[in-house]
This record gives sequence, structure tokens and C-alpha cells, in this order.
Amino acid sequence: MTTASSHIQSAPPSMLKHKDKGNDTASTTKKTFNCFHICPELVETLHSQNIIHPTTVQMQTIPKILKGCNILCAAETGSGKTLAYLLPIIHRLQEEPFTDSERNIRAVVVVPSRELAEQVTSVARSISQRFGIEMGVRHMRLQGEMPATMREGIFRNFQRGSVDVLICTDIASRGLDTQRVGLIVNYDFPETHTDYIHRAGRVGRAGGSGGGEVLSFVTHLWDVELVQRIETAARRRTSLPGMESEIQKPSNKTDVKEMEKNK
Repeated sequence: MTTASSHIQSAPPSMLKHKDKGNDTASTTKKTFNCFHICPELVETLHSQNIIHPTTVQMQTIPKILKGCNILCAAETGSGKTLAYLLPIIHRLQEEPFTDSERNIRAVVVVPSRELAEQVTSVARSISQRFGIEMGVRHMRLQGEMPATMREGIFRNFQRGSVDVLICTDIASRGLDTQRVGLIVNYDFPETHTDYIHRAGRVGRAGGSGGGEVLSFVTHLWDVELVQRIETAARRRTSLPGMESEIQKPSNKTDVKEMEKNK
């Protein structure tokens, strides 16, 4: 799953499923990566690695991703999925260069294992090196099994800006007050709406600049019902069950009593 932009679309994502690997070469031999109108230097880099013709998966996905569409793509290993999302990302990043003082993360690639992460990083570096795009993101883990002193040190590094990303368990959803968080990624969706509120509450803290966003991966049927309850409450501006605030707006009578007490 990749997020190359920060906007949210109301339209459902395109559904692409590729099974017939045998027809890849036959169907795309007349096409090159120039057909996507990506930057020439990126095409040259591919050519230098003997990557000349896009696969069927890449032909189906790259044009839609370049247009900003959300894509769900299922295909077997070796069908070209990695380049299908990396090429649009790198093309977009080189179009909008940033200075050394900017540390904003503009693209996120989430994969299920360390080995796959290393593989994707290797491919990304090989095709982005000439553009001076850094693929390494400063990150640290934060979990309950760590000694308290270690957790405090990691959090201080995040507060100071020495670390850009914290990979956390639910221990980080409560008690950590920081204004640096701009994006929460729920890789595993919270089990309860209470946990969701606490996780989402790490963004948009008082005193912070700008708003925050929450990106959630909904993978199980039991997650869907919880998501629907949260979305319904957000649309209706109502409280979730069990989350009603005990803080009540004081009445005028209460205000008068307080004023007399303070005289």
C-alpha cells in the first residue's frame, strides 16, 4: 500500500486483478515507459538497467496513479508491482524538489516484512539516485517491553526532531503529549473506538500548527462495523457510545456563585 499524496478521495479505488503473466510480453512489446510521459531521466535510468517495456500490471496502474487515483492491485510475484507505484512516486518527487531544510515526508510505502522493505528500498534507491532523493527515513520503535528510560529517550529524540517516524504499539496512544505528530497510520486497526480516539488524539494537539490526518488500514470484517460507527458519529457530530464527556458547560447560576466566591 502506498500513499503518494495527502488528499482523500470520495470515489472508490480502482480494482485491478492480474492473473495471466504469460501475455505480458506479447501485449506490451510495442510500448515503452515513454508512453507514461514520466521524466526522461527516469526512463533513461530504467533503460540502463535493461528495463525497456512496461508489464501489463504497470500499463494498467501507472496512468491511474499519475492522475491521483486510489488503486488496489492484486498480482503474482514478478509482475512489476513495485515499479508500478515507485515510478509515479519518484516522478512526482522530482517534479517538486525540496530544500535540505525541509523534512516533510511526502510518500509512504508500507510492507508486511523487513525483508520486503529492504528489497523495495534497494529498488527505490537504484532508480532515484540521480535525482538526489533520500530514501532513508529516520525512525525508531517504541513499545511497552522497553525499559522506561529507553522509551523516554526515544520520545525525546522524536520531540527534538532527531527522529521523524515512531513505529509504536498502543503504549504511545496514551499519555504522550507532543505537537509534532502530523499523521497517524493505523496499520492494525484499533479493536475498540476508545483505542481509536486515543490514537487519533495524538494529532491536532493544543498548540500545534496545522491539522493532522489519520490513515487506517481496514482489513477484517469486524473492523468495518467499527469504522462505520466512527464515521457515522463524525458526520452527525455525536459522541461515540461510552465516550460522552463528563465536563458540562456551566450555567449562568454557577458563574454567579463563582464570581461571589472570588470576591
